[in-house]
Amino acid sequence: MSESDPLLAEVERCVRCGACLAHCPTYREEEREWAVARGRIALAEAHRRQQLPAARRLRRYLSTCLLCGSCTAGCPNEVDTSSIVRLARQQMIAEGSGGRFKAWLLRHILPAGKRLQRLFGLARLTRPLWARRLPRSSGLRLRVGTPAGGPARWLPELARPFLHRRRLPRTFGSGSPRVFVFPGCVSNYLNPEHTLSLLRLLAGAGADAVVPRGLGCCGLVALSAGENDTARRLARKNLDILWPKAGDRPDFITTPCGSCAYMLKVHFPGLLASDDERSERARQMSERVLPFSVLWQEKLFPSHHLNHSGQPKPPGTGPAPGSTGEVITWHDPCHLSRGLRVRKQPREILQSLEGARFQPMEEADICCGNGGLFSVLHPELSWKIARRKLKNVEETECSIVATECSGCWLQLGWMATQSERSIKVLSLPEVIERYRSGPEKK
Repeated sequence: MSESDPLLAEVERCVRCGACLAHCPTYREEEREWAVARGRIALAEAHRRQQLPAARRLRRYLSTCLLCGSCTAGCPNEVDTSSIVRLARQQMIAEGSGGRFKAWLLRHILPAGKRLQRLFGLARLTRPLWARRLPRSSGLRLRVGTPAGGPARWLPELARPFLHRRRLPRTFGSGSPRVFVFPGCVSNYLNPEHTLSLLRLLAGAGADAVVPRGLGCCGLVALSAGENDTARRLARKNLDILWPKAGDRPDFITTPCGSCAYMLKVHFPGLLASDDERSERARQMSERVLPFSVLWQEKLFPSHHLNHSGQPKPPGTGPAPGSTGEVITWHDPCHLSRGLRVRKQPREILQSLEGARFQPMEEADICCGNGGLFSVLHPELSWKIARRKLKNVEETECSIVATECSGCWLQLGWMATQSERSIKVLSLPEVIERYRSGPEKK
């Protein structure tokens, strides 16, 4: 085994100090060595050195990593555990031990736009059968991520029609700046309002925002699972639309989902580095990708987060306690806060909303437990992590939880169904539009 191996090179930076134990959300719940970065790194190294076979238990242990980056943020050496785990998963897939059904979905359905659309169309048609009428004892319920002994998984209604079938701005006009909007799968198939609110806000700010035809999944779920070939196929397809060789190119590319922004900005250049036709375009495109909160604050309304005296509004400003104003809290998506280092912008936006009170949440940057396929493969562990997040949400006494990630929106929505409080979970564009429209339109 060559010592130039990227997995082993990163592994060698880990000194097994255990600093990661205090930061890992799965270790907090399981308190087992395999559930923390140090243990997973040791397992990945042993497998890489052919000292440990790709047994079912090893696959399970490595699949319990959320790839949230908390361990790296708390590591003195900043060991990139997420990259190590992804490389280990990639190796197991190359060895034929990644799971056949999951591989079929990720290789043959996810990158094929028409097939994915048909699958969601079939799911919408048959939803009453598989999502509402199945008894809790049915094994089919378990297959959609319902934890044993826990609450039934919240499954939102599928959109009617899907976003890509709606009349959307497709070509640039005369506005400025020119912005390409990347909806992402959840906004396309489950909640188009994430993108529609964003489009209305950008149009109201004078921007020329369009949704190009033909966009697919960003590919993060495939990359996280170790299916790099699928992720690369999707990167090529989306790059050719978002940053074409010839034709209209945008000033900015944004998305309502921080995870999609992270994939476009951070991973597209790496995935396409050996593609002579696309590597430079991928690098150029990544420089134009901005999460919505950054685009809104820094490019469109750089002073919108200030009060009338020109000073930043502190947390908790807004209506006095006991007033009818809504209390809003914020959940930090992992890919947004750690992957892209975006933290202050969403908070400043929420602090600026007239008629609402922003209440910070304890452990706002702790993972909610979604993790893409993680919540489906490990529903019990996902729910344990979610319960901690729900407790922190409820302690704010909020009526709205805002976030900027489609996966977090799904997980927080599930959590909200288990609260005794009435809590709405909204994307950041929806929250902004809610207060810019005036109280009578909320």
